[in-house]
Amino acid sequence: MQEQDVEVIRVTDTLVLHLKKKWFDEIESGKKVVEYRKICDYWKVRLENHKLKRIQIILGYPSILTDENCLGFVFNGFFLCRIKHPEFGNVETDVFAIPLTERIAKVLFLHRVAEAIK
Repeated sequence: MQEQDVEVIRVTDTLVLHLKKKWFDEIESGKKVVEYRKICDYWKVRLENHKLKRIQIILGYPSILTDENCLGFVFNGFFLCRIKHPEFGNVETDVFAIPLTERIAKVLFLHRVAEAIK
């Protein structure tokens, strides 16, 4: 593989979030700058006491990751808040709020390395 202006990311350092098209498009456009995850054991395990460095936002569950269906952000922690949102049944819900403010321009995630070597 030729040396490029690309950063290879370890999966263990990266929080991977799969999103519906509506939310992916809003994040990509810069309109949505915080991603919310309901407070539960599943997300506690992934967010608390880890040394996360990056967030990988993926449009749905594609068979191949491309620049069109994958976004990268620096992980700058999270905060807790209570929101009322259609995705949570329009009832007040305690959530992890994950800021998506620092975009990573060119990212090659570990499971894309094989594609790049071809």
